[in-house]
Amino acid sequence: MKKCQLFVPLLLLFVAFGCKNNTVRIPAHIISHDSIVNILADIHIMEALNIQGAINIHDSVKTLENYKLEIIEKYNLDVKRFDTSYAFYTANPQLLDKVYNDILIELSKKKAEAEN
Repeated sequence: MKKCQLFVPLLLLFVAFGCKNNTVRIPAHIISHDSIVNILADIHIMEALNIQGAINIHDSVKTLENYKLEIIEKYNLDVKRFDTSYAFYTANPQLLDKVYNDILIELSKKKAEAEN
């Protein structure tokens, strides 16, 4: 009986702490989910074009960085804010997982548009 009296409170503690809300709040200075999805989708498209040889470049590392900078500027951002935001998302795997799931959806849409 004494084991049962100890078991019930422990079970309640596990349930209480196991059900806490794991939602991560995105701070105001971090790029929004939708924006980071669009930016990263554009960056991945540019990287794929480079790998396929569709971008004719001599110094691919320098040029890739220039393309990345152009993409970031297209969204009216600076590199520091992008890097800070990307670091935030990579530090929160559940958010990064959602970002990359949405990137796959976005890339699929763009592929379908290009094929039509």
